[in-house]
Amino acid sequence: MRSYDCIQLPIKCPNCKKDSVIGLRTHAGKEEFKVYKLGDKFEFDDNFLEYCNRAMINSGNTRYLVGLDGECNLCRGDIDGWCWIHPKTHIIEEIELNSFTMKLDMSIK
Repeated sequence: MRSYDCIQLPIKCPNCKKDSVIGLRTHAGKEEFKVYKLGDKFEFDDNFLEYCNRAMINSGNTRYLVGLDGECNLCRGDIDGWCWIHPKTHIIEEIELNSFTMKLDMSIK
């Protein structure tokens, strides 16, 4: 079984409604157990990057879509979602969890 990378995100848990920092697992990354945040450059596994390229073209999306899953550190409720990654820069631009969305503010540089 392959290990995973993690995207760390401070949120108000959609399950227990308490502030928490969660780690969402993804199997799309290159390095094992690397931790990313919104705005970081994501390092893809080469095979998964090829899959993302094909999926982006076939779906008509303009960004890579990567699945995430994890749980709240407080209530242990399941949390899953997606992150959107820019295809040229590989910057994590947006994270969607259930009905909760966080976007990178591109005006801050």
